[in-house]
Amino acid sequence: MLGLLYKDFTAVKGKKFLVFVAAMTLLFVVLRVAFPGTAELEGFMAMDQDGNEVNIIDAFFLVFVLFNVIMAGNWSNMLVGRVVAHDGKNKIRNYLSTLPVGKKAYIISKFSFILAATVFVSLVLYIWCAVLEAFTGVNFTDGLVKLVKDFLPSFFAIVLLLASFELPMNIFWGREKAMIVKVSFLMLCGFFVIGFLLFGDLSVFNRIDIEKVMIWTATHAKGIKLFTRLFPVGVLAMFFGSCFLTSVAYEKKRNLNY
Repeated sequence: MLGLLYKDFTAVKGKKFLVFVAAMTLLFVVLRVAFPGTAELEGFMAMDQDGNEVNIIDAFFLVFVLFNVIMAGNWSNMLVGRVVAHDGKNKIRNYLSTLPVGKKAYIISKFSFILAATVFVSLVLYIWCAVLEAFTGVNFTDGLVKLVKDFLPSFFAIVLLLASFELPMNIFWGREKAMIVKVSFLMLCGFFVIGFLLFGDLSVFNRIDIEKVMIWTATHAKGIKLFTRLFPVGVLAMFFGSCFLTSVAYEKKRNLNY
């Protein structure tokens, strides 16, 4: 199993990625410590809506973190296709069939690698958010930083949710066919949105009362918080279920081929 995981690690150039992440993390920490939001830096001071003086450099760091959260989610999603495509390109599956390696072990290694990579990236970004929050100015909207940090588990749970569907498709159909299905689904969603904007009843947006939405959110804050805690747990259960079903189906398929 460890050998299969290391194979996937080298296939996606994991060492270079680790060096890049370590360098970016060190640079981020150094810059955050050197330019804290608690300091009055000339050229970076502004007044907020309440008349308080704030250091807008906090906003720059926050945007940088948000950008990297989106990029990390996209990177984690791309791994799904890359680890499978590498095996198909180099005929790794045929080679493994000659070794004393269980067919289920191959599938479990793929799911384990995606899970490990997603958790690792999530932890790194959580550390970034913690550093960002530790040096945030007093008058800056630090609640927004905390919101981003609390949302990370749910964000990467969505990545795992997509992977639980995409990984089986890539394994059984190949990367190209899986990509066609994925792109077709996204295009269908895009056509639906465009069709609604062109021909739908847009007056429904005018009936949305932002104040009522905020009141409802505040009223059900405990329930929303509970959902954000349980959502990653439910996704993990679905992810493991997808791993189990995929391994069973893959084993049966390989047995039929032989």
